[in-house]
Amino acid sequence: MEGACWQVGTEANISVYFDKWISRGECILASSTKTLQSHSLVESLKDHHGGWNQDLICDSFSKQEADAILSIPLFDCLGGDRLIWHHTNSGIYTIKSGYWIATRKAGFGQASSSNGRPSCWKKNWDLNIPGKIKHFCWKTLWDWLPYRLNLVSHDNLDTISTTDLEHMVVLSWRIWYRRNKLIHDESYMSDVMVVDWARDYLDKYQKANANARSHTTTPRPTAKWSPPPDSCIKVNTNASIMSSHGIVGMRIVCRDSSRVVLAFAGCPMKAMFDPLIFELKALLKGVTLAMRFWYTSIVLE
Repeated sequence: MEGACWQVGTEANISVYFDKWISRGECILASSTKTLQSHSLVESLKDHHGGWNQDLICDSFSKQEADAILSIPLFDCLGGDRLIWHHTNSGIYTIKSGYWIATRKAGFGQASSSNGRPSCWKKNWDLNIPGKIKHFCWKTLWDWLPYRLNLVSHDNLDTISTTDLEHMVVLSWRIWYRRNKLIHDESYMSDVMVVDWARDYLDKYQKANANARSHTTTPRPTAKWSPPPDSCIKVNTNASIMSSHGIVGMRIVCRDSSRVVLAFAGCPMKAMFDPLIFELKALLKGVTLAMRFWYTSIVLE
């Protein structure tokens, strides 16, 4: 099933070569030359500690696939393998993500097109106008609005200055609004009213945006460490990444209410996880370490 991907759990009964479990933007099958047995399971790629066997993976896969495999986090709490939806952070299918995949496959939103329209897309989304008017312009570029002729050729938009284009798009949106009011409410607005309203609306919107950007906020005070309540243990964790070497360092400190350091741990790891995964791994190891002291409550920081 397209879009579905196997999440590696503790069982790892996933076929190395015949199941989609490697993520490289898309969830793919392993395409490297088969140096392992064809029926090998992902479980065989782990070491005796439950982590990835880096030497075996680097010897058995291309650099791109090896890096993708080593970036897959392994957590004992995940349980067995499960099939997830690759295009959402939660792994659960949503109509929105399905619609996005369908429109992308249909050709909408591609980086290039024979009709030349996408060359105007970035300019449209960068305009200093409300989002709803940007969507109106986007629909116009795709001919999704039921009008007979384009007001301006798509190819000519790149020759118009940003300021003139902003005025033109807002004015076009107001003309479209006048058309709908005339058809549905039989209410008419003169050309002068339309032009004056569009000019005033854009002026007020851009001034409000300029004021918001120039507004300075009070700097947040520097956070200071504070001890946990009695009968609690506080766990402080940190993960730092050396991206040039593909190494992450984890640091864990456990203290009680008297500021006494009960435990300290630190370890370097060679991996290519997302930074959030590093932080989660550090928290998980910190909780595991704190549970050895039989405290009733654990404070994470």
